[in-house]
Amino acid sequence: MKLLDSMTVQSALGEHRIELYLGDLTDMPAEHAVDVLVVSSFPNNYRPTRGSLLGALQRRGVSVRQLSDDKAVDMRDFASCWLSKPIETPEHEGVRFKRVLCFEPKERGKAAEVVGDIFRALLPVVFGPPNIRSVAVPLVATGKQGTPTADILDALIDNAVNWLSRGTPIDVLKVVEFDPFKAGEMKGAFGFLKRRYRKAASTPTIPDGGEDGFSHDVFISYSRKDQAEADWLYTELQRLYPTLNIFMDKVSMRAGSAWQQRLYRALDDSRKVVALLSPDYIASRICQEELNIAIARNRDSEGVLVPLYIRSAQLPTYIKLLNYIDCRDEINAKLTDACAQIGG
Repeated sequence: MKLLDSMTVQSALGEHRIELYLGDLTDMPAEHAVDVLVVSSFPNNYRPTRGSLLGALQRRGVSVRQLSDDKAVDMRDFASCWLSKPIETPEHEGVRFKRVLCFEPKERGKAAEVVGDIFRALLPVVFGPPNIRSVAVPLVATGKQGTPTADILDALIDNAVNWLSRGTPIDVLKVVEFDPFKAGEMKGAFGFLKRRYRKAASTPTIPDGGEDGFSHDVFISYSRKDQAEADWLYTELQRLYPTLNIFMDKVSMRAGSAWQQRLYRALDDSRKVVALLSPDYIASRICQEELNIAIARNRDSEGVLVPLYIRSAQLPTYIKLLNYIDCRDEINAKLTDACAQIGG
């Protein structure tokens, strides 16, 4: 494993590292052992073809197909990934990872757009058992899936910086390439991305919040298909608490604004985040992103996140563990009751 470059990301938890390597993920020295190895495949296709990472793992005694038969956590419905159970002692001593996270983008050619799913899938499991603190990832989906190297690396680093800077407790992310030519290409792109991150991190921001540093009292996170419930909650909160500063994208966003950056900033600048849980919410990547940010904030300051369960859904395990308010029966009355906790 040859270190090509690295960068650090600061968060409230301390320092996190993103490291770039030329090396073999199936033959790592002991000092480079990680908790999770990320692999990629076509959906439900784990054929260990020659020249692929799945094929190399198979030759080392690790069958991703067999691991897929008994998954620890299946998050493909909302995050294109599944996490394996702990791997039994492998045949090859160079296998230095405890679990596999398999990334399966549903649409060919869309991997760079959804590579954030890797981090959305990791977030629910890094805040508790199985205590994941180190991750190794190749340039996923750049082989037979055909995604350009620069596109995947850009998406990987952008998402890594975003989540690590928000306090995701991953100490080190190792990006590893086996092919020397592709690694050289990756090193040049990584240097550019590192300079871009440093420039952004050094740009001063002017706080515009109130005395406690928050611009908004409440951020309403919802699926557009649950617009009626969100509108009802917004109106009820205004009726009960006329001075409450509520952020809801439909009424708070200017046309043409950089919506994603605006949403992220509003999430950080809101005293509380109310999430309206429903099947459409669970299926929405944007909603998952907002919820994960709120979960991360809630770890540092309990009471930030107020989940309201408004319609029956197949909740992922990590959401079931949230202290949500069940509003599915007599929804308007339950939402009114919930307003006391939100506005208090």
